Amino acid sequence: MSCKLVFYYTDLYGSGTNRDITKNLSGIAVSLGGVVYSNNQKWSDVSVTFEDGTTQTIALIRNNSSKHTATSLRLVDCTPEQKKYDCVNASCVDSKQYNTPGIFTSLSQCEITCGTGCSGQCVSNEEWNKIQSLANQLRNKNC
Repeated sequence: MSCKLVFYYTDLYGSGTNRDITKNLSGIAVSLGGVVYSNNQKWSDVSVTFEDGTTQTIALIRNNSSKHTATSLRLVDCTPEQKKYDCVNASCVDSKQYNTPGIFTSLSQCEITCGTGCSGQCVSNEEWNKIQSLANQLRNKNC
């Protein structure tokens, strides 16, 4: 999943109108640094921090012919997907791992319940048998 960075700016030499640039980001961004202007405000960059803790400098404008000023920056469609968990064989697993229903909305909630024998919220025997059957079918396949 990825999101977008939208950068609004005013072109000070040309028409003086507001413009915007949309940059597709590779990952879920969680915060933006300030805009860094260089070369007499003729190009600018921003530091973006992603959910995995990495930081990347994104070039917003690389135009040496027109002076500009930033009016705003915003992240669009950057909501991380909510993970869900299930108690399988007394262990908490991401619901996507075995395509289980995702009874628990947080790992800690699952661990509290799963650590005491699932408290009646385990994956049913029927669901577990389906998972095991599918796993056995895939075991000998080369992907």
